[in-house]
Amino acid sequence: MKVFLSHSAKAAGFALKAAGVLREQGLDVWLAEEQVMPGDNYATLIGEALGSCDAMVVLLTPDKDDAQMTNYEMSYALGEPNYRKKVFPLIVTNHESMAVSKSLVPWIYSNRTQTVRPAGLGAKLKIIAQALGVASEHTATVTAAR
Repeated sequence: MKVFLSHSAKAAGFALKAAGVLREQGLDVWLAEEQVMPGDNYATLIGEALGSCDAMVVLLTPDKDDAQMTNYEMSYALGEPNYRKKVFPLIVTNHESMAVSKSLVPWIYSNRTQTVRPAGLGAKLKIIAQALGVASEHTATVTAAR
């Protein structure tokens, strides 16, 4: 299963950690920081990646100024049958409440977005991997190989 990891530029640190956790669970992760090189056509590569992935994890942060691309990516996923019931939005914050981009508010509240503190991100991502049915398969393969 290939997962598109959507995030704002300022959440790149969270995204790198998230990609590592998801890969440990047996998922193939597409992350812009690893795939888009200087001089590449960013929009084209993002479009190709969105078309080739099966699921999406969205990391939302208090970064309201950097939400436009994340909004485009989520809108694409919500309109594609390939992503049906496989879009997982997570609000990553140290605060009890968080202000987010007004353009994301209807989407967030209609899709049961969960808030997670940075320290709990790994555990939540493992649950997502299990929901996608990959973690248990990956674990069984590793166990059988020993």
